[in-house]
Amino acid sequence: LGGHLHLSGAALTGERLRALDNAVALPLRLLEPPDAGKRRPRYGALGDYRPKAHGGFEYRTPPSWLVSPLLARGTLALAKAAAEHSRELAADRPLDDDAMRDAFYEGGRSLLLAGAERVYRALQATAGYAKYRADIDPLFRAIREGRSWDETADIRRKWRIKV
Repeated sequence: LGGHLHLSGAALTGERLRALDNAVALPLRLLEPPDAGKRRPRYGALGDYRPKAHGGFEYRTPPSWLVSPLLARGTLALAKAAAEHSRELAADRPLDDDAMRDAFYEGGRSLLLAGAERVYRALQATAGYAKYRADIDPLFRAIREGRSWDETADIRRKWRIKV
């Protein structure tokens, strides 16, 4: 399953892409299984996008976030917050740092954890955070607890889809 996000009504700017990388890709990197980063040479590069005919764009960096309804809601909330508040989030972008980008691709968890905390604080400081809090907070709680999803699990159970 892919993890691409389609955004419309939001201009494709470098600032917005960097906000998405920091607010979406960085937290999801900590929630996906550690070995999942090995797919990054082909998929999931930071800032990966494709313009769409409808005027929006497809953000192609995230891994599949359809693992569970909780992860899906949280990912969509992070993307919406990043797209709406990219200018506010520009003040603190951990992935602007070379060492943090290296950690993203190599799975440097301790450095990424520090970056995720910075992102979380920046999100909390945005004007629209309260609207997305119920979906964002559980993801950062899971990050702090060191949880990751099981890529081998059948997602139909969590989505209550009959097998």
